[in-house]
Amino acid sequence: MPDPDRRQLANHMAVMLPRFGHWISNVQEFETPYGHVGRRQIEVLWALRHNEIDDATPSRIAEHFGIQPSVMTRVLARLEGHGLVDRTPDPADGRRSTVRITERGLRTSEFVEDLFTQEMLDSMATLSDAQIDQLRACIAMLDEVADHLLDQRQRRTSGAG
Repeated sequence: MPDPDRRQLANHMAVMLPRFGHWISNVQEFETPYGHVGRRQIEVLWALRHNEIDDATPSRIAEHFGIQPSVMTRVLARLEGHGLVDRTPDPADGRRSTVRITERGLRTSEFVEDLFTQEMLDSMATLSDAQIDQLRACIAMLDEVADHLLDQRQRRTSGAG
């Protein structure tokens, strides 16, 4: 593919792909069988459920989402108040705690994920099996590109690149 075509494709990806994130983040609140939760709370539950955060302390979770620790403290307090996460003090350092998702938090996260998954399935209902196979291959390629982009950014920001 000629460079101008690749450039156009890269630009289209940069503009189009965030639309999926916008579709997801556009919903600010969820009513679930386990109670009312906000978008930020769902994001935290999802990240904990999928082990996206090593050493899940409040400060590491805040860092993961790029928000102030004080904001994360309020989010975690709401989650803990609804029984969706537990905070366990570190026996070696009482100022530090580890956050883990509870069974109720898992069910809440799965419920909201199912809402999004069903909407996506409804939108893909007219695609043929061959188109689904193509989409699966394209998503795998996009995943590889995203991993490469994140690796590049990490090397650049850590001064190693």
